[in-house]
Amino acid sequence: MTHPALSGMFHTGIIVFDLEIAMRNMSEAFGFEWANPIVSGGEIHVLGGGISYRESRVTYSLEGPHHIELIEQIDNTAWQKATGGPMIHHLGFSVQNLAAEVARLEALGYRMEFSGMGDSKSTSRVSYLHDYNGGLWIELVDATLHQEIDEWINSGEPPRFASDR
Repeated sequence: MTHPALSGMFHTGIIVFDLEIAMRNMSEAFGFEWANPIVSGGEIHVLGGGISYRESRVTYSLEGPHHIELIEQIDNTAWQKATGGPMIHHLGFSVQNLAAEVARLEALGYRMEFSGMGDSKSTSRVSYLHDYNGGLWIELVDATLHQEIDEWINSGEPPRFASDR
């Protein structure tokens, strides 16, 4: 049975070397259509309490309700440190209370690897946790960010969190 707080699984995130090639290959193989890719970046909290910067190009499949997220790392920071390279990376869950869910999963042995940062440098909108015993990565997405992602997927308009590039 799914824990009630994690009943909102809505995507599987895949790290890729080249976003356009991955989009084309998955479209040809599986018939997926894609939201317009965006650049997303900013400061993040990393394991051990440090601060790093992450910049990546991202898209989601239009088909759902369970979407495929493709992420191309632009810089050589968070994704490389987190994964060692392209692979199926995480299951993404929409949650109502990000801080509470991070704390709950940490109490179960998951380790917070990195998370988005708000203006106050606090954890904000998204956190990635890793189960070192089973290898499973979890992305917790604040419900307001999930809504912005859905609006991007449905409208094609870049979300507020996208860079101006």
